[in-house]
Amino acid sequence: MPAKPKKSAGDRNKPEYKKVGQNRYRRQTTRRYYGLIKRAGKQFRRSTKTEDKKLAEHRLANLKQEVADFQPGADSDASLHMTASRWLNIQKLAWKPSTLKQRE
Repeated sequence: MPAKPKKSAGDRNKPEYKKVGQNRYRRQTTRRYYGLIKRAGKQFRRSTKTEDKKLAEHRLANLKQEVADFQPGADSDASLHMTASRWLNIQKLAWKPSTLKQRE
């Protein structure tokens, strides 16, 4: 198996993704298209899993529809403390008391 060519200092500074259209990017190394859409403070980035421009546009339209249907949950703004407390309550059933005390 041939060795991968080493990247020069100039290659490391090049962006890996190039913008090729609205919400559409193309990865330089694989030449695949990606969609990047923001909604409700969340960022959605998905591969179209293709190098074909027309197919990528079609799949990006499907991604836009999925994102348009996105509704953030009630717990989307939960604090780290609240999330950790819920996780601890769930794990409590499977742990020994000494483990629980240590994790708290």
